Amino acid sequence: MDNLIYWGEILKEARTRRHLTQKEVADVLHMSRQAYSNYETGRLQPPPEVIAILSNVYDFNFFDHILKYMPADYIAEQHEFKTSIPASPDKPAGSKKNIRKKSQRIYPDDIELDD
Repeated sequence: MDNLIYWGEILKEARTRRHLTQKEVADVLHMSRQAYSNYETGRLQPPPEVIAILSNVYDFNFFDHILKYMPADYIAEQHEFKTSIPASPDKPAGSKKNIRKKSQRIYPDDIELDD
């Protein structure tokens, strides 16, 4: 996809609405204020992990917000892919229980979206 999302203004607006400083946010992210400032000025694109943490800090779902600005054909393609994923895995009958606990897999039916 050729479109790049400019996160700078979005992040700055969310931060100022919460009355936080760049230093306070940078501390939560375990980075310097200057490093965080690079996201707000557009020098760097924040990785998805940072966006996920900031969604929690600012109590704002950035991913849903950004979907409003994505091209309709791109959204349709992603929706088509999502609907092709099975709702749950096939579990073989009589499988042995492992002593080690495996990580739980999350499938689309298990995900709760914010309204």
